[in-house]
Amino acid sequence: MKEYKYLIIYKETGEAMTKKNCREISEFIGIIYPKKTISHNTVSKRLKENEKRYFEYFDLIIKELIW
Repeated sequence: MKEYKYLIIYKETGEAMTKKNCREISEFIGIIYPKKTISHNTVSKRLKENEKRYFEYFDLIIKELIW
């Protein structure tokens, strides 16, 4: 069962966490960067733009997990 589809790595601390969807990623970014939010649609778009299915956002690396 594929519960988690995305990996977020916080480069500053080396912490990693998983999220189930783009909305959860967007909400997490809103907590970390309250003045620099990003919508879940933009998260999805940015992942699709990159052939390797990842993007960087400030100190975060967001990667789609391929199962």
